[in-house]
Amino acid sequence: MSKNLSIGQRLFAHGGVYVASKAVNIGIGTVLLPIYVTVLSPHEFGIVKLMETIGLCLGYVFCQGLVNAWNRLRFKEPDAENVRVLESTILWYLIATLPLAVGLLWLTAPFVEWIYPDIPFNPYWMLTAPAVALMTFASLYENRLQMTQRPFAYALFSGFRNLLIPLMIILFIVGFDRGAVGKMEADLLAAILLAGFAFWMLKPGSPRRFSVEKIRASLAYSLPLAPHVMAVWTNDFLDRTLVANLMGLSATAVYSVGCQYPIKLFLVTQALNKSLTPLFISSARESELAKERGETDKAQRGMEALARMVLLTITVLAAMAVGMTAVIREVLYGLTIWLPWWIRGENVDPAFMDAWTVAAPTAAGMVALTGYYVFTHGALYDARGSRKMILISGLAAAVNFGVNVWLIPRWGMMGAALATLLSNVIMAGMCLRLSLSILPVPYAWGRWARMLAAFAVGITTLWLLDRFMDHLAGRLVLKALVGFGTVWMMAHGAGIQIREFRDFGKRLKTKADAMGARIRKNRVE
Repeated sequence: MSKNLSIGQRLFAHGGVYVASKAVNIGIGTVLLPIYVTVLSPHEFGIVKLMETIGLCLGYVFCQGLVNAWNRLRFKEPDAENVRVLESTILWYLIATLPLAVGLLWLTAPFVEWIYPDIPFNPYWMLTAPAVALMTFASLYENRLQMTQRPFAYALFSGFRNLLIPLMIILFIVGFDRGAVGKMEADLLAAILLAGFAFWMLKPGSPRRFSVEKIRASLAYSLPLAPHVMAVWTNDFLDRTLVANLMGLSATAVYSVGCQYPIKLFLVTQALNKSLTPLFISSARESELAKERGETDKAQRGMEALARMVLLTITVLAAMAVGMTAVIREVLYGLTIWLPWWIRGENVDPAFMDAWTVAAPTAAGMVALTGYYVFTHGALYDARGSRKMILISGLAAAVNFGVNVWLIPRWGMMGAALATLLSNVIMAGMCLRLSLSILPVPYAWGRWARMLAAFAVGITTLWLLDRFMDHLAGRLVLKALVGFGTVWMMAHGAGIQIREFRDFGKRLKTKADAMGARIRKNRVE
């Protein structure tokens, strides 16, 4: 079925499944938020949110960027047997090095407690470190499903993962009354179960098949990217760290609540990116081969389709950011004020009343971050780009740190949100320039300008309505009009037409029917 679809339709056929799997994560996060607010103090909630962000950074450090090599180098292997040797080599290497990485982190306890004096290393870091290390295997299994373009299998595993972890968290912090520590204990137990299942599904070959040559090639690809990725993650959690140090962990909790749903947009970015990665690489390669054969028109059409696919991805994320911003004030009030009051039957901490104020700039920052990640496909298409990425992410992190330190004492949480927005825009712009120098994708800049202008005006208008209009009914009506109008103008500016998706639903149904038939046949056999 996939071969009968255009490149854009394939992006959203597969990406739609990835987005649906991430939607489960967003929905469960919605369930967890009022539970956290009801059960945990703002101080404990601040610890939970800060450790979640730090855990993402630790996960990349522990796996040494080999997830990227797992994704990219398989395309250079000549056959399935060599791909299997590559995967087995990476798996056995990680089995040997992950315990060492966790042990080295534990040796840094005095330094870590100096940076985060309000978060004891034991138990928070000692529970988080092995949990994120074990989650590497679940991530590798998800990436195999992604790179082999098996979105439905990915959705099943991801859905199981997204259900297991929150259920464990609820059991530990509500059922066992373990507080913030219970959240980390639940993460560790879930990571053990998921890592065992993922390792069983990955089925690595014998350790005797370990290839020194392949692990050298993998590390040669991944390690030059490590400083760049570390700078990206630093850029991502700088705002929370500085809010915690300059305003306290309770303020970090409020800031994290305001950022929660905009940051969930990044899950959608990851989902679409999982679909985009193999399509981008294969499409660019096909265009190169067509050009080498002298088929200039075919090569040009392929690159134009690639450019349109990127624009569609950013437009979809921007439209979702507008929709989220249109309802964020009401949603957060319901989840952090009304629902906890209904559960407890008494007044709750009003600290979260103004959490919505940072949502709009954070959402805009996520759109810029989406652009950055999409443009990295071109920047990293050639090894030359990996050596320059650190300059981009390093500059963005430096700007983020400086602007945060300057603005947080003056504007509080809003200063942190604006600093992150600025740094993400810088990263996206510089990455785009690098990408074009390596892979000259023919972007339609007029369409980009019209779409982004509509997005900027629309999301700013929505924030102003929330800021200055207290009448609920009138505010909702106006925000609905502005939201729909903005999305229409964005789609029109980007040149998106309904006819592009004609018969797409029928083809997707055919795909589902065929898959169902195969499943029934396998059961009979």
